[in-house]
Amino acid sequence: MGDRRGLWALVAGAVLCAAAAAGAATKGAVDADPDSGAWDVSPDGTYLGGHRGAVRAIAFSPDGTKLASGADDGNVVLWDTESKGAIKSLAVGSLPVRGVVFTADGKSVVVLHGPEVSLWDVESGAKTWAVTLDGGGVGSAIALAPKGDAVYVGDLTGTISVWRLKDHKKTSSWKAYEAEVRTLATSPKNALLAATGDASGGHYFALPKGKRVRDVSFADGAVVAFAPAGGHVALAGDLDIEPSPGVHATAPGVLILDVPDGDEITRVSLEASRGHVASVAWHKSGKLIAVAMTGDAPSLAIELNPKKYFMGEIGTSRACVAFSPDGTRLAAGSSAGTGMIGAYRVTAR
Repeated sequence: MGDRRGLWALVAGAVLCAAAAAGAATKGAVDADPDSGAWDVSPDGTYLGGHRGAVRAIAFSPDGTKLASGADDGNVVLWDTESKGAIKSLAVGSLPVRGVVFTADGKSVVVLHGPEVSLWDVESGAKTWAVTLDGGGVGSAIALAPKGDAVYVGDLTGTISVWRLKDHKKTSSWKAYEAEVRTLATSPKNALLAATGDASGGHYFALPKGKRVRDVSFADGAVVAFAPAGGHVALAGDLDIEPSPGVHATAPGVLILDVPDGDEITRVSLEASRGHVASVAWHKSGKLIAVAMTGDAPSLAIELNPKKYFMGEIGTSRACVAFSPDGTRLAAGSSAGTGMIGAYRVTAR
């Protein structure tokens, strides 16, 4: 555990993770090895004092100087990423916040809370506009359009709607699932929207109009994120496993799939984990992902390369994770109701 040759420096809780937590060989699968790695991820303080409930959503500003967080207490807090101090709190309301995303220019934040989607000015903290989802649907997922001119919003009825930012007009909507849309992700390189939801699996939709173009065998209850280059997508959730011949079960894990064909590139099994996957995020390099796990299970940053992968812990009871656009920072929100957000510094070796 004291070997510093691996991905993780043994500093204040950033520890080497045993290779036994991963396995499951498949086409393109890689072996866990803590002996070497290209990245160091080490604790870099804590964002604390802005929330009184579980932190469900976090997002970095485009320039990486600010972090927005939303929690079950209904608050959205803007933080300075260098000092970890709160800049201001947005008076969103009493309903839990399920999504936050900065606009492309970093001057505004889009907030998803209850049945409302709202736009807030970062400098003044004032609400610019707010709209209510059709039928009073409760929002569950949000993603910024690749061009930055609109947001895609999923709700608990299984509907995805598109809202133009300049005039808060709904430009389209469609029924994607019978129940909750769990996560949405847009590809910066491909005109695609990926969605996961109920047991019917996951889908790709062509943008901007949302024509369904492909079904992908995503894990049930999975969360999804596109790699920055757009050629791969990460699916994290409960995967089907066969612990012994003829015995079928599910366990947490991550699939890396080719886009848009959906061919499996890599599978990382987390079957030793005791929690459920809540969030997944990509580093700008496309070679490092972070996975948030609820409960007592350790959340992980996982480095991928063609032959091996490396794993390190980033705390327990995490509800959301995000890398800064420049790849130097990682934030992980707590699911434990403490309102805490862990901060980590990411550096290349």
